[in-house]
Amino acid sequence: MNNEEAKTYWANIRTRQELIGNNLMEVCCDYPDQIRPIIDELLSHLNGYQLDQIEDLIVNNYEEDS
Repeated sequence: MNNEEAKTYWANIRTRQELIGNNLMEVCCDYPDQIRPIIDELLSHLNGYQLDQIEDLIVNNYEEDS
């Protein structure tokens, strides 16, 4: 993959992430009782390393200081 192809690839990934994120927000706003099943389904597709990354993100950015 050359440099231009790599840029296009990552731009497409970011676009897909944004679209999927927007769609998930719509579902969560329209069906707030579905938030837990959506989270559970998404997490079920992550491997151990990805789960570690998500956990670190939450702990380091969203946990309140005690």
